[in-house]
Amino acid sequence: MRKVHARRYVIPAAVLVALGLVFWAGCSKDLLEPDVEAPSGSAITNPVDGSSLNSDTLNVRGRAEVGATIKIYINDDDYNNAPAGTGVSSPAVPNDGLGGRFTVEKVGLGAEGVKSIRARITDLYGNEVHPDLTPTITIVLDQTPPPISLKGLEGAVWVDTDTVGVWGDGYWESGLPEVIVSGSTDTSAAGARLRFGIDQYDANELPPAPGSSIVDFTINVPSPPLSGGHADTLIRYFLESYDAAGNVADSLLFLHWEVLGG
Repeated sequence: MRKVHARRYVIPAAVLVALGLVFWAGCSKDLLEPDVEAPSGSAITNPVDGSSLNSDTLNVRGRAEVGATIKIYINDDDYNNAPAGTGVSSPAVPNDGLGGRFTVEKVGLGAEGVKSIRARITDLYGNEVHPDLTPTITIVLDQTPPPISLKGLEGAVWVDTDTVGVWGDGYWESGLPEVIVSGSTDTSAAGARLRFGIDQYDANELPPAPGSSIVDFTINVPSPPLSGGHADTLIRYFLESYDAAGNVADSLLFLHWEVLGG
């Protein structure tokens, strides 16, 4: 009976040893062999490819293998040059299965123009993404506001004045409930608006003008509400144009309304 019992314990022990050897053989490759694969799934997510910006310094964000070193290059295909900025990819929180996240802060873009932003990515084992697969985006650095000019006012007359002060060298005057302001800009502008006060304005999106760089526009401007016995008021307007990068140009417009209040 003792021999029989001994065999019952010996056989399972042998099986366990064999299974352990198989497990170790399967894991030893992963534990001992070096990582020779270049990182994959890397991308630049900010700024957006094809966008226009007006700041010559920005934070470049993206995805890369956790622990990887990221070096940002601007309009430079020579990896031997100093990068415009460096960062390290950290685990994404929460984990979305797309790898780590990186932010390279205060990357300088230099002068205005088209910019190529490339992220050279190297993992913890020295494997580098092939240059042909390096995440690259193209943006436009635009710091020049679109031109804006006043062409005239329908329903108003120009009044010259030599008075020093708020009037400047003159102003427009109207007694109508509405005037039409006409102006021009060019195709780089995204819109035009007539602004007064802090955030009150009428905005018109400018239509494209194929074959011409000049865009003409009109804006209907109603007279402000006049009450409390006031029959006239002076408003300092700003005729504005703005582009996709966020640049704004303005032309000052003084308009004196003389309408009987209700």
